[in-house]
Amino acid sequence: MILALWIVPLVTLVIFLWFYLRDPRRIINGFLFNIFALSTAGICILAAITSNIWILRLLAIIPIILIFLVLLFGGFALAILLVINGRILIKKEGRKFSNYLALILGICILAYIVITIIQPVSYVPWWVQVLYSGITILLFYFFIDLSSFLSAYFLYQFNRPKLNQNFIVVLGSRIIGYRVPPLLANRINKAIEFYYRQETVTTPPKIIFSGEKGRMNKCQRPKRCKLMR
Repeated sequence: MILALWIVPLVTLVIFLWFYLRDPRRIINGFLFNIFALSTAGICILAAITSNIWILRLLAIIPIILIFLVLLFGGFALAILLVINGRILIKKEGRKFSNYLALILGICILAYIVITIIQPVSYVPWWVQVLYSGITILLFYFFIDLSSFLSAYFLYQFNRPKLNQNFIVVLGSRIIGYRVPPLLANRINKAIEFYYRQETVTTPPKIIFSGEKGRMNKCQRPKRCKLMR
């Protein structure tokens, strides 16, 4: 019976590899990888629990406890991280609406957790209960989308472009004075690193900076960016 269940992770692995090899940048790669990882872990835990080896049964309890802790405290930890990340982003990148989104989302998740614990929904009109259910569905979708994004981001770190590129496009952002914000500076520095790596083996690529706000000094060869402090 358990051997027959291995068809699920096998099929998801094949589908994941098909999508990943075609385009390693897509978020669906993370979603498919998560399904593969969860199905594989579930079958391994099931096989360990149903086995006659007590050590395997004992080891199977560890991931179950970890999953329980993630479900219990994962939302709270995510909300705290979003609030901290939002404050850092506002401090380094400036006060604009897009930089407040992480902070607002973290506060909303904290408020949702508090409301879920207090359970005042049962004392409110039906339309508020429907709204609460809709928010629950949206948060569930957000967690799936976020986990897929994080997994896709992790998988993309193994992608190594060949040193034969013609162009490098650096996505821009707001420039304050003559200084480059840290997020944009990191993109530029990555492009410069690749520029010099390819220069050692062949003709270096042209670097294209998209989106200009503020003044930039002209230079003949790329240099390290001066970060905002």
